[in-house]
Amino acid sequence: MKEKSFNRPFVLDTSSLLAIEENKMDIFRELIFNFGDRYFLIPTAVINEIKNLAKNKGKRGVKAKIALSLIEANKERVVFISSFGKVDNVVLEVAKSNKGIVVTKDKALKNRALKSGLAVVVISRKKLILL
Repeated sequence: MKEKSFNRPFVLDTSSLLAIEENKMDIFRELIFNFGDRYFLIPTAVINEIKNLAKNKGKRGVKAKIALSLIEANKERVVFISSFGKVDNVVLEVAKSNKGIVVTKDKALKNRALKSGLAVVVISRKKLILL
């Protein structure tokens, strides 16, 4: 990755990446457009969860495959963080340790992040809302 001065990173969870197909939005481009030039942290626990979902033949499998292809298309802005454990716990830990902003569509994760004092971007009805 090129040396640049980026703002606080976004930490993407599984729900934010699966929302790509559902909301017909390039989450990477939309976050940069709405909140400025940044890089993205994706825990390997999230990637593993999406890869497992991609094996499904239904809608979730399609969403997961689209998410993986968009991650690949934006790999110059993505930093993969080695992680193990429950995905939501990992997302919160990565956000805390990197002063990151959690990006999610998951209400429970949003509430946990806010209680922990973390900034959150919520995906709601094709909109991005910073809390």
